[in-house]
Amino acid sequence: QTKMLAAKAAGYRLITIWEDRAKDELFSNHLKSLFDVPKKIHARKCNLVHLTNKETRLFLNEHHRDGAVNGGSVHLGLMHEDELISVATFGKNRFKGVGFELFRLATKLGIVVVGGISKLISNFRKLNPNEKLTTYSDAEWGWGDGYLKAGGTLIGLTKPGYFYYDVK
Repeated sequence: QTKMLAAKAAGYRLITIWEDRAKDELFSNHLKSLFDVPKKIHARKCNLVHLTNKETRLFLNEHHRDGAVNGGSVHLGLMHEDELISVATFGKNRFKGVGFELFRLATKLGIVVVGGISKLISNFRKLNPNEKLTTYSDAEWGWGDGYLKAGGTLIGLTKPGYFYYDVK
């Protein structure tokens, strides 16, 4: 975390690559997409759709590096020319116990939806106007700038999470 904070302060983006992820195809595609010129689609040209849990899980397993997550109760997507290009899933906050949490947000690789995060979050807020909304951004990839642009506020950094594998 210290290296990431120093890189950010110096104006650099540090990407952490862990050995266990390096062989993962979705990870490789995500990394490659950071260096390709993405296709830009404006959110105003997209239709908001309510998705089923199954539709959401299929999309996230294909386009989010951590895959789908259990517990989502509100599933929203952005359609462009009859193609689902972005998905957000929300549910009761897993860690704080109050309000909702944006569990996962994913966009098809190679596409940037300009204003997509704002459109998905603002429509969630219309459905749940009095609920607090929290989310987390994996600092291994970025700092959640899209959430800040969508009106979010950085409230803190969590300590790095460590995990171990039992290799037999």
